Amino acid sequence: MAATFEEPPRLPEEVLKTLLDRIPETSRQAQALIGPIAEQADKIRHFVDERGWIEAIDNRPSSDTIAAVDGAHAVDSTYAGDFVSAIAVAAEGLTPAGLVGSCRVHSAWSEFMVHDFDLDRLAKVAMIAQELALLTQLPHDIVVLDGSHQTPVVVLNSALASQSERVREYASQLCAEFEVVDNLQRLINSDRVVACPKADASRDLGEYIAKAWATEHGTSLSIPAADKVLAALVLEPGQMFKAFPVSKEWKRLHIAARADSGDVAANQLAHDLDSTIDPLRNQEVRIAYVKPHTCSTAIKVEFKSRLGADFRVY
Repeated sequence: MAATFEEPPRLPEEVLKTLLDRIPETSRQAQALIGPIAEQADKIRHFVDERGWIEAIDNRPSSDTIAAVDGAHAVDSTYAGDFVSAIAVAAEGLTPAGLVGSCRVHSAWSEFMVHDFDLDRLAKVAMIAQELALLTQLPHDIVVLDGSHQTPVVVLNSALASQSERVREYASQLCAEFEVVDNLQRLINSDRVVACPKADASRDLGEYIAKAWATEHGTSLSIPAADKVLAALVLEPGQMFKAFPVSKEWKRLHIAARADSGDVAANQLAHDLDSTIDPLRNQEVRIAYVKPHTCSTAIKVEFKSRLGADFRVY
């Protein structure tokens, strides 16, 4: 019997078709996730509005100058080794203030290294180190950190606790080169710096609302969504939830080197960094969820508690 040959695969068309065929199932999954909270949005809005937990955003133009810093990192594995790179860039708001000409607005770092399983941790340190270096020298009235105040803490702790001696060594060098200890302290002590996490899984606001509901109604209220989703569905454009303190989980923040490494430099660096984050452990940060005018999404803003609950976050 003569052999038959099937038609060769058609790539990338078949891959795209497979992904497109998954859209209905993906949509059902999204509906199952968002649907329950969307159905309760009006009820929750009425409940929190009755208690004065929602307030209007001041829509008057602000004269404050604004800039933000963002970064990216990558580890590209090749046959001979790994290319590790990270960048940070500063940009002004939609109404440029013209102040970026007087300061650095970008930074880049890269190394070609022997393969190592923890190089992603190192790349994140390089990114955070450069972000802090740019952010703390910007002269603007408000400077936005991409991420939470917790983000540098988590990244630095992860790298210094790595099993890889090379990662700990390079992380220590990067922290020295970009003056991370001083810049982290400036970030934490600066009233000008606010933090805006893009992706955030916090459920503190939802738990607070659910607890108040249970106290008043004697029944449970299920809020199966992260706080940013909750805020986007409950708030109207031009509204914000009143600011509230960060959760008690912040008391557990720490930066420590790997205990069994015997790495004197990493241990000293971790000790110096950990000493700077006491204000974060003391929960000296407040959170507000804001839904700007003409927007369908909500923004999470972290700011220093000493500015007061009525600090204008938008």
